[in-house]
Amino acid sequence: MRAEHESEFRFTLTRSILFSDLLALLEFLVSKGHGVALLKPHQGGIDFSPQQRGGKDLRWGGFNDIVLDASGQNFVHNPSTIPRHYLMGLPEWHRDNTIGITLKELGIEKFSEDERCDIREGMVKCMGVIDNVIYNRTSWRFVVLSEDDSSYVDIFLEFDRERELQRWTVASPDDPDTEEERLFQCWRCKEDKAEFQFDVNGESNSFYIVLEGFVTSNVPCCLDCAYQVTRCNAPLPRNVLVSQERTQKRRKT
Repeated sequence: MRAEHESEFRFTLTRSILFSDLLALLEFLVSKGHGVALLKPHQGGIDFSPQQRGGKDLRWGGFNDIVLDASGQNFVHNPSTIPRHYLMGLPEWHRDNTIGITLKELGIEKFSEDERCDIREGMVKCMGVIDNVIYNRTSWRFVVLSEDDSSYVDIFLEFDRERELQRWTVASPDDPDTEEERLFQCWRCKEDKAEFQFDVNGESNSFYIVLEGFVTSNVPCCLDCAYQVTRCNAPLPRNVLVSQERTQKRRKT
């Protein structure tokens, strides 16, 4: 679950991508009524406003040798050449088989919702990729919902959620059936703590941010321990006070 970017879509490879697949995507977009053309610069991509200066482009991330000839209409390499290899043996969610495309908007030119939907549909149909639904969708983008399919969640988080939940968390005695109420053991005090008792600054997906920290061995101690380590005569930080208040309320109930 890397940093989210509003101007980016992400997908998961299921096979290697050929230059012919990029041409197929171009033809798909034309069939949908979009006025598009291959970009002439060496960056490679698709121009959604070829008849005007500036505008909006679709740029590839993690593709090799996307170079066009002098006409700007053909790739330098044979259409059967692979610009992005698929790594066999990795789970669907593995980040090494993730590809990204950037929707580059210049000035007042913006991609419409129809264009965005057709880009996602075309990527799946022409390149055989899996849509990173949680990352790419319009509503509740970047947010894991309880109704989301488990495979989509794993692809978004870039790890096996169920396996890591069993490894790093325990059920909350107050709400054992709710996943996001599960507890993490602080590495310093060894106490089981809820996600809000770690410093996640109220971000969306805060539970999964803490879980990812444990998965990648990059998690801070709980807020209480962090305060003890840096204790001084200054007032308690607001996030520590909020954490303590929420803990006291739960204990009372």
